[in-house]
Amino acid sequence: MGIYQTTAADRTAIAISGTDRVDFLQNLITQNIERQEPCIMAALLTPQGKLAYDFLIFRRPDCFVLDCDSRIAEALIKRLQMYKLRAAVEITPLTETPLIIWSDDAEPLPSHGGKHEGLHPDARHKALGLRGWFATPPSLSLQIASPDMWTAHRIGLGIPQGAEEMPNGAIFPLEFGFEQMNAIDFNKGCFIGQEVSSRVHRKGQLRKSLWVAEFEGAMPAQIKGVPTPITTDITGDSRQCGQIITIHKNCGLVLVRNDSLDKPLKAGQSTLHNLSGLFDFL
Repeated sequence: MGIYQTTAADRTAIAISGTDRVDFLQNLITQNIERQEPCIMAALLTPQGKLAYDFLIFRRPDCFVLDCDSRIAEALIKRLQMYKLRAAVEITPLTETPLIIWSDDAEPLPSHGGKHEGLHPDARHKALGLRGWFATPPSLSLQIASPDMWTAHRIGLGIPQGAEEMPNGAIFPLEFGFEQMNAIDFNKGCFIGQEVSSRVHRKGQLRKSLWVAEFEGAMPAQIKGVPTPITTDITGDSRQCGQIITIHKNCGLVLVRNDSLDKPLKAGQSTLHNLSGLFDFL
């Protein structure tokens, strides 16, 4: 228990600079880039309203820094270059290092952000702590946490992340809690995929939702203790009603039909218990 620091080798920083950078991003992404917060969560959708890329955006005086899954960084740069056209924008990968500070027992963190410029609250969830990108990360004399500890903390809060948990073009962001993670602004104006997302938002009816679940009993060997793509079925009353998104030890993220939440849920020989939604942690 305490305050920890860790890095994230699976993340890449991309700088968006140039005089047209605000208008360029504003017309593409789900969040309002004109907000003055130092860190926001956002996404780029497909025209069909499915998730293409998710990322955090850090505001700097001369650029925006996109914090994304390293596995999709090259593809994201190519997609942004495709939309660039004649805009006065430069899209450049950075060689900086991410630093994350977080607490697992509600200890206060603001003093670290005040001492070290560039560390800002993670926009997705207050319990994710502070994060930033640095050419040379500051020395904070905190407990060093392994990436495994950070992953367990994130999953326990119900926060999905990256291409392995949310494959390109395969999921609808509202089902994965993007509204609760402050990743979509439905009042900002047009963005790619807005029509589908806004229609679902207005109706207020989601067929599926993302949940944190505890697993009890023997788990399939292919998912035991390792992150898993959307392939392992969840059943309720012997009927398929959801998928495992990722598992860490006996806790995982699951996507389940909302009309099956009152049924006993199983994944192989494992039983799901204590389902909780992202909104339970906010």
